[in-house]
Amino acid sequence: ICGVTYYIPARIKLDTFKQVYPPMKDYLLLVEHGHPGSPVDADETDEAAPGLGLAGKTVACTTIDEAVAAIKSAGEDVSIIIGSQGLLIDNTGKLVEVAGPRPVFSYSERSVEAGALAGMVADNNKLGQILGNMLINVLVNNKPMAEMSFQTDPEPRLRLNRKALERFRSLIPFSIQSLAQTQQLMESILKSAPAGIGVVENRVIAQVNEYILDLTGYTREELIGQSTRLLYPTQEDYDNAGLEAYSRTVDQGSVPVETRWTCKDGSIRHVSIALSLLDPLDITGGYAFAVTDITDRKLAESALKESEERFSKAFMASPAPLSISDIATGRFIAVNDRCVDLLGYSREELLGRTSREIGIWPDAVQRDRAIAKLRKNNGLRNEPITFINRSGAEIFALWSGKIISLGGKEVLLSIFIDQTERVRSEAALAARTRAFHIAMATFIILLLAVLLRLFISLRQRKSALEALRNSEEKYRNLVDNAAEAIFIIQDGMFKFCNKSLSDISGYGLDDLINKPFIDLIHPEDQRMVFDRYIQRMEGKNVPYRYSFRFMDVWGATRWIDVNVALISWDEKPASLCLAMDITEQKRDEEIIRLDEKRLESLLDLNLMTDASESELTHFVMEAAVRLTNSSIGYIA
Repeated sequence: ICGVTYYIPARIKLDTFKQVYPPMKDYLLLVEHGHPGSPVDADETDEAAPGLGLAGKTVACTTIDEAVAAIKSAGEDVSIIIGSQGLLIDNTGKLVEVAGPRPVFSYSERSVEAGALAGMVADNNKLGQILGNMLINVLVNNKPMAEMSFQTDPEPRLRLNRKALERFRSLIPFSIQSLAQTQQLMESILKSAPAGIGVVENRVIAQVNEYILDLTGYTREELIGQSTRLLYPTQEDYDNAGLEAYSRTVDQGSVPVETRWTCKDGSIRHVSIALSLLDPLDITGGYAFAVTDITDRKLAESALKESEERFSKAFMASPAPLSISDIATGRFIAVNDRCVDLLGYSREELLGRTSREIGIWPDAVQRDRAIAKLRKNNGLRNEPITFINRSGAEIFALWSGKIISLGGKEVLLSIFIDQTERVRSEAALAARTRAFHIAMATFIILLLAVLLRLFISLRQRKSALEALRNSEEKYRNLVDNAAEAIFIIQDGMFKFCNKSLSDISGYGLDDLINKPFIDLIHPEDQRMVFDRYIQRMEGKNVPYRYSFRFMDVWGATRWIDVNVALISWDEKPASLCLAMDITEQKRDEEIIRLDEKRLESLLDLNLMTDASESELTHFVMEAAVRLTNSSIGYIA
């Protein structure tokens, strides 16, 4: 029913060009032959020029070569004006080069970007407002269409090219140079700002910087003049963001509002937007806005929530310390109760902070080395680590980690096996072993004295010493590591197990699933293990940690130490078990028990050094019987 146009009267254009370049008197207007807009440019320019003290001619060009020839034939004082047709706009750079020292103006904004000194462009937002007023007059105020005059933008925008401006610096008024500097400053700010900056008028986009273009995927031409509704995925998002942002700006000043934007490719980005009035005294005027992409933060929050929902029961109920953290930074996303107990920090103190910030690493290189190994092998298994808990005590542990996906982001799921007591026990064992070696040395000396007094042959004495050396070698070869196994038992069957249980038992993973767990228990321990399993399923208070024997696939007996916790598996109660092979430890304990017996014999022997030969002979025979378990007391 009515309309507006981007058309700007030639009088306004020429008058503006003359203000930019006061020496302008003669001009050459180039238009594209056959273009529907060319006659308008030519006729209006010829009509407006005399009133502004200008004289010139118009050349209609079919090819760009014709335009070049026209410029070359024009006088040295002639100013060149490029029409708003595509042939000329697309070849602005070439025309500016041919013009040389003569100024080049344009009826198009695009030519300014390509090197023209100045150009004019209509304000899209004002045109939209003009159209809106016309619609109101016709539809609401019932004014006839005949009374609706042809509307144009009365105050178009002037665009200046900074480099071209420098060439004519001495001939251009200071006010125009200042305007160009202001435009350049604004463009620099918009280009270099670490956030999105733009201008909206009546919720129509008037200006945006590169950040917003990169964020949304749109070009500047696709955004300028468009309603901001283009950027919102739903009408509800658009309405809520507008209501909240504008009301906050009026009531509180520039306050960020979080909302969602839709990119050109259809993807959704979470953003934070803050508005500021261009004119504090006019709330109906335009707004400057700053936008920041907060998608990563939102995804992290969503990942945390998702992790809590997916792993809450099994994760929190695990008898072993577990944590979920960011791989690159070590920032804790989730920790279970056992991890809290191990580190000594509250959950609130751990979440959202990195392990380095908390200070649990006595040597940060230790973590870097472990993470490098994790990235290389796509996992980490039984990595020995040392860290400091909140009280300052050293904690020795084995660290196993697996990269998992949480909320679309890769994170690290870690399990820590506390080895502090074991390390201390081994240290105590080593001290006792050293004491035993000292005692054994004394024993050897005393034994030699006894053997010499009893005229034991050299061969017998050599054999005894060789046996003692073999005994010492056994202590030096003690195994101090054991792999842990994780498995779930439900209805008496294995429902889940990891490779460590397969390694310990010798059964394949497929063979273990749905196999009765009691089949692997040593016959003498089956009743104790089964009773505790039944009592735990009934909710009775039974030890969550204990040791027992089990039979591997080859029929060999092994010892394991098990931590057990109740969980829900497929909506049914089950036992989550963390087991460590302690067979070697049990064997070590047996050796220590034998060593203690030997020490007792050594002390008794020390008391007999002053006895008579017959008493000494009798004592040695009894000690030999105890040491060798031989009825005849033979020593070899």
